[in-house]
Amino acid sequence: MLKTSDPYREWLGVEAAGEGPPNAYELLRLPLLEKDFHKIRQAGQRQRDRLERCKPAAEAGLWKQLQQQVEDAIHVLLEPSRKAELDLQLKRREATRRVAAPSAPAPRDATIEVTCGGCGQENTAGRRFCASCGGGLWVECLGCGEVGAVSEKYCGSCGANKDETIEQARAKCQAVIEQATALGQQFRFAEAVAVLSPLIQQTHQSLHQQVLCAAELMDQFVAQRREHKARAEAALARARELVDTTHYAEAVTLLESVPELFRGPEAVQVLRDARRKADEYGQLRLLLSEALKQKDAREALHLVERLLALNPDDADVDRVGRKLAQHVQQTASRHRARQDYQGCLQLLHEIPARYHWEQLPAQIHEVSELRWLQAELRRAPYANAVLQDVARRLTAADPGNEQAARLREQLEQRLARHASANAIPPRPVPWASLPAQSALGFPLEWLPGCQQIELPDPEVRQTYARHPGQFHVACGLALQGLGRAALPLDLKPRKKASVLGTLNISLTRKAATKSAWGIDLGTSALKAVRLSVTADERVVVDRCVWLPVNRQSDRHTGTLPATGTQTEALSQLRQAHPLEPNEPVCVNLPGLRLLGRFLRLPRLDGKRFQQILDHEVRHRVPVPLDELCWDHHVLPEHGEVHEEVPLAVLVVAAKQFEVERRLAHFQEAGIKVDFLQSDCIALHNWCQCERSASALPAESAGELPGTMLIDVGSDCTHVVVSWEQSFWFRVLAVGSDEVTRAVVKANRLTNEQAEAIKQAPHQAGSMSALFAAIDPVNERLGTQLKQSLAAFAQDYPEVRVRLGYGVGGGFCQHGLLSALYQSG
Repeated sequence: MLKTSDPYREWLGVEAAGEGPPNAYELLRLPLLEKDFHKIRQAGQRQRDRLERCKPAAEAGLWKQLQQQVEDAIHVLLEPSRKAELDLQLKRREATRRVAAPSAPAPRDATIEVTCGGCGQENTAGRRFCASCGGGLWVECLGCGEVGAVSEKYCGSCGANKDETIEQARAKCQAVIEQATALGQQFRFAEAVAVLSPLIQQTHQSLHQQVLCAAELMDQFVAQRREHKARAEAALARARELVDTTHYAEAVTLLESVPELFRGPEAVQVLRDARRKADEYGQLRLLLSEALKQKDAREALHLVERLLALNPDDADVDRVGRKLAQHVQQTASRHRARQDYQGCLQLLHEIPARYHWEQLPAQIHEVSELRWLQAELRRAPYANAVLQDVARRLTAADPGNEQAARLREQLEQRLARHASANAIPPRPVPWASLPAQSALGFPLEWLPGCQQIELPDPEVRQTYARHPGQFHVACGLALQGLGRAALPLDLKPRKKASVLGTLNISLTRKAATKSAWGIDLGTSALKAVRLSVTADERVVVDRCVWLPVNRQSDRHTGTLPATGTQTEALSQLRQAHPLEPNEPVCVNLPGLRLLGRFLRLPRLDGKRFQQILDHEVRHRVPVPLDELCWDHHVLPEHGEVHEEVPLAVLVVAAKQFEVERRLAHFQEAGIKVDFLQSDCIALHNWCQCERSASALPAESAGELPGTMLIDVGSDCTHVVVSWEQSFWFRVLAVGSDEVTRAVVKANRLTNEQAEAIKQAPHQAGSMSALFAAIDPVNERLGTQLKQSLAAFAQDYPEVRVRLGYGVGGGFCQHGLLSALYQSG
């Protein structure tokens, strides 16, 4: 092992510069006060490398000690604050050394004698100090720096009075010291050190006391700055704890005791937050006192909750809160006894969580259910089995509710009268009065049956009653088979239309038979009717079929069900009701698969018209023509016709593979399809047939009144605006399946269970919870209906929708009509 007497010199190449260990600059062999951090890093790495080379032969303990000193030196010089502190110490030490040992003048002629200014002893010029008293014999002129004898009153070089110059310098030094002292009293330690730094550079022996005083002050300021900084950090940490424990006033007092110059951004933010919360707490206490004086328990309880959120440990506020919570509970019980369920529920919800009792969630659930049942019993537009169960639940849960008991009795009487009347067609039983207009801007009602098309057969009436509102599309399809359709379009693949067929503008097709089938094959059920024309030209429904379709395979995908399921339903229809060969069959194409365009074309003849029509379809429909099945119809014109007025042409199209897949169901079931029509156009055809009924608006001078049909199906909703001259349609991707999915998600049920509850809501454990899940779906449908109306109004400003009807199996969902009246 290598033994050494001076490891600094032998291992690091550092020569001792004075007493004690070398400083950081000396350890790294750098000039004092080196400012270049790059050079500091390089020097540190060089010293590390030197030590590593010496490590194998060095004494382990001594080598480790020296390595730690080098690493400390590198860390000090690379950290600006610690480097500045070291530089200040070195400067002060150098200044003290210089004033303690002033420099000697140049050698003088030994024959010249110099008088000591202290004792008057004559000394030769070669001496620096008096031989009698040891006092200095020479001094620099503060004016020009020339060295002269102490006994000389005036400088021999510049002629300045040495005593006056020294006094002036001492006065300036004293002023600097006083300025630095004042800055230190203001805790501006960094500025004070900066003021003193030039003073400690003085080397004149006459300013020795001032330099020493400045050096001592600098040491004090550095130490005080370090101390205040440590106190500020400790105060910040403690203030955070106080804020976290809601002792805001103590945190404010603690941070305010820290000088502003030592409050960092984080401390300033903590102080600001603590002040704000302390002020808020004080204001809330005053407001609480005022609320208690006014005996406003609800407001006082709200203030208690806010106060305890700021300071959960305030025992006085907590005691007040418990008394208030008991008072609110008693008030809520009185509201419930008066059947004011809404007021009771509001009070229960205002009780803070810390004062909840074990039975409160059950009480809130019970009152929520009572509130919903009472509101539904008062606002439901139609009386039915669901509303009957609502009344039964309400009277059972609150036997003291006399008003509910009376309404239940009235409801049962009204339903009994309706059942004995056996109305044809079946009509909904009115209950609560609806506003004059719905949220859509016109009256809206549910239309479960027909008015112009008669239902003479009791079995047909019974089927209509079991599935209200679901046969309008089928009737519209069958009307086309009878030749009574306003828009007799056909999307079956066929040869190109002849010129004569293209020009057929106003002629309608004649019925070849007196009966026809309309088959509405949906994703949830098959609805079919056979319309017949009596001898007196009345249209009647003499066959009516409703068959369910198994949709388990497509429940989650949203696609069409497998071919076999719909084919099976068609086969059951054919077996139960054999179709006569001479009876036309018109079937539907789902609206989501349909493309529709309303065109304005010039009045041309023959082939030229067909060319323009093909050109427009090619550019307006984003599918190649050879991949489409499409048809058109020139809409009827009213009033005076001019050559300059273009023709209004409706074009409907569907992709060919969609049409072929649709027809495949019927082909497999052995049913020959004569017409393939859109759901929306079938609804328009049905509406035009019904228009002569008094309930539907007729044309009047100066306006074109329209009727909106809202057909809510399983996977979509058809929106049709029908008026005498034309119609407009849109298909919304919101259907009753959305309700099923909402019920599944909210109640964690299977699809089959959700479907059963949707069809019979009274089977749900909590009807309020059930409709809380359903209401957002109804609101979304209402929003899309408004958007559709806005789009229609932009396309047809001359048409005013005066009346709306809800049809389809989904529209009879309990609560939908009320939602369309109430939605904002």
